[in-house]
Parts: sequence; structure tokens; C-alpha cells
Amino acid sequence: MNSKLEYSRRLEATTLWARANVRLDTVGKRHPIGVFLVLLVSFALLLFLHNPGKLLTAEFWGEDGAVWYADAYNNGISSFFITNGGYLNSVQRLIAFLTLPLPLHLAPIFFAFIALLVQVLPPAFLATSRMAEVWPDTTSRYLFAIFLVAMPNAQETSVNVTDSQWHLAILAFLLIISSPPRSTSIRLVEYLVLLVSGLSGPFGILFGPIAVLQLWRSVRAETKVRLVRLLIIGLTGLVQGLLIIGLSHSGRISGPLGASMDLLPRIVSMVPLGGTFGYGAVSEFARLGFFDRVWPSLCVLALTAPLMFGAFLWGESAYRQFFCFTLAMFALALSKPLMSHTEPQWPLFIHAVGAGNRYFLYPMIAWWSGLIVVIARGPGWLRYLAALPLVLAATLAVPRDWGEQYHFARTDFVNRARNFEVAPIGTQMHFLTHPPGTQMVLVKK
Repeated sequence: MNSKLEYSRRLEATTLWARANVRLDTVGKRHPIGVFLVLLVSFALLLFLHNPGKLLTAEFWGEDGAVWYADAYNNGISSFFITNGGYLNSVQRLIAFLTLPLPLHLAPIFFAFIALLVQVLPPAFLATSRMAEVWPDTTSRYLFAIFLVAMPNAQETSVNVTDSQWHLAILAFLLIISSPPRSTSIRLVEYLVLLVSGLSGPFGILFGPIAVLQLWRSVRAETKVRLVRLLIIGLTGLVQGLLIIGLSHSGRISGPLGASMDLLPRIVSMVPLGGTFGYGAVSEFARLGFFDRVWPSLCVLALTAPLMFGAFLWGESAYRQFFCFTLAMFALALSKPLMSHTEPQWPLFIHAVGAGNRYFLYPMIAWWSGLIVVIARGPGWLRYLAALPLVLAATLAVPRDWGEQYHFARTDFVNRARNFEVAPIGTQMHFLTHPPGTQMVLVKK
């Protein structure tokens, strides 16, 4: 009797859950643009609350001022054809070029605002009904989208134009695996996103096999759209590939690699550790000497690797594709990272935690989504093991990493920018930017 009652309750709960998911997806299908805009604004507000200083006290970060804005100001439209890191950087160049009509002292604010919007585009799109076929469970899809906005251990890639390419590539991946839109105007916008993303890094090269697979599996009604997607990805991948090969000796200058089999497991273990405990905790681990020896990292990998292996086996095709893309991207990043122009690269991952933080973005997303796959499809005992890191990330890592992780004193950029705005033509001025040691040089026109 008790077992029948328990079964009835579970069936009722499952039915209510399914009905809620259907209602959410039905609303999204009826008003796709409206729902997307509401999600975009909501996630943008959440990201703003995550770190208000990124907008309220915005300053140029990394290459934002020293390269993107300086090149756009000093070289004009020809800056679009200047490579950085060995390939084109179209999204950064485009944002910098659009900023030129604004007064210089407002440029960092505009940069931060556009970077914020680019960052929330992928989670907003993930939560729409367009992704329902790929990720049917709406509730978990919404929760994961929110988690992408508030994710821990992602301070370097948060709200700056320099790292917008990483977020735009996530959106590009979601577009590639999603069902084509009915609206022609939306298709054109999505083609533009794929084009800009492909010309903003080596992503077109890695997305090629995924686009081929999507075309091969497509039904007749979707073939044309998926073929256009493949052509755009193939073209951008070809352009970037030729540039990478042609500029391999001069386009990406960095210090020696310093790779070793002893360092590899320590670097890889930072993926589940950072994704579970956050940047603050991993920094503390490093301070306490956790990464000084290899065996603690091997223990971490022994516990977490079976979870990822299970996720790959039980996951949908979309997860496997993203997992393979992540492996290829992480391998590419480790083969030629860029964190210093003089020091060995791999030791910096261990001894300067936070350096190269951007390279862990995709592996951490694969880690979190893999845990969700195991929770949904794994055996009972493994589900509890997979749920623990997610609970720790949500309750410990996200709150601890909330706010600014890099604490730098403000520069005198605003005052110098105002002086530059009224300076005579031909005046050259240097502007300090973040992180310390970087600067932007402009010649007044």
C-alpha cells in the first residue's frame, strides 16, 4: 500500500514538473523575441550585481585600451586587418571602432557595457525554446543558464572586451547545434554572429567537424540553413588557419612553454577544483602548497575523471560535441598559452593562480554540464557523487567569488582622458590601464 502511494506521489510530481516545462517552452515558442529580450535584460542585471564596479568604475582591461582602442583610434578601419595572437580579432576590433565617436573618458564604460551584453547572450539563448530539442528539460536548462552568469572562477573572462571572443564562441556553438529559426532576419543575424565569432579566434577551425555532423544529421527542411552555417564556419576557419600558419613565427610571441608530465595533472586538476570551490579557494590551495606535489592532483583526477567519462557515455550528442570541442580547445591552449613574454608558461598556471584563467572557461562549463548529465542519467550512487560538486559550487564557490577578484587601485585615466580631449592635434599621451604594467598610447587627431 505504501509503495503504491509513494509511486502515485512520484508520478504526480513528475507530471507537474513536465507540465511546468511545457508551459515555459510554449511561452517561448509563442513570443521568442520577447522572451529572449526579457532573459537578456534579467541576466545582464544579474551580471551587473555580480560585480557592479565593472561598470560603475569601468577602466580598460588587458588589451582593451592598449591594443583594441589604440589601434582603432590610431589606425582607423585598417585596424580590422591587424592580427593579434596570430589571428584576426574581429569582435574586439568592431567594439573598439564603434566606441570612437564617444568622448575618450566614456570609452571604458562603453567597452564594459558591450562586453556585459556579449557575455549574457549565450545563457539567454540557452534558456529560450530554440534549445528545447537539444536540452529538453527546461527547468535544469534555466538553472544552468543562471549558473553561467554567476559562475565562479571566471574572473578574467568577466565583463571585458579582450575576452568577449570566448563568450561569443559559446553562442556560436549553441547556434550551430540549435534548430534553424523560421525568420529570415533572425537567420541573417545568426549568420553574422557566426562570421564575427569565426574571425575572432581559432574557433571556426574547431567548429568545422561539428557543423559537418549537424549537416549530415539534418532533415531536408534544415539542410539549406545548416549548409550556410558550415560554409561560414569553413571560410572563417580557413582564413584564421592560414593566418596562424603564416604568422606562426611572428604573430604570437611568448616565453618558453616549460611543459612537463609532472605539471600536466596539476594543471588539469585545477578544472574540477576551480569549478567546485572557486577562484578564492584555489588561490588558497596554491598558497598552502597543494600544487607543489603531483599526488594530490592525481587523487583529484582519480575521483573526477570517472564522472566525466560517465557523462560522455550517457550524455546527449550535443554534450559529446561540446566535450570534444573543449578537449581540442584546451589542448590548443596548453600547446601555446600566452601569459608571459619571458617566463615559462606552464609553471605560471601553478605558481601564479589566475594567470591564464581564461583557458579554464570551457573545461569548467564541460565539468558542470557533465555533472548534470550524470545526475540525470547515471546510476543512483553516482548521482549523489555528481550532485556534491554542484552543491558546493552553488553554495560556496559562487558566493565567495561574488564581486571583484582582481583588486587594483584606480588609475587617473578619466582626468588624463579629459585633458587629451582638449589637447592640440599631434599630442601623444600615455594612459595607465589594468592590470598594472599595461598602458595605452594615443596620438591626438
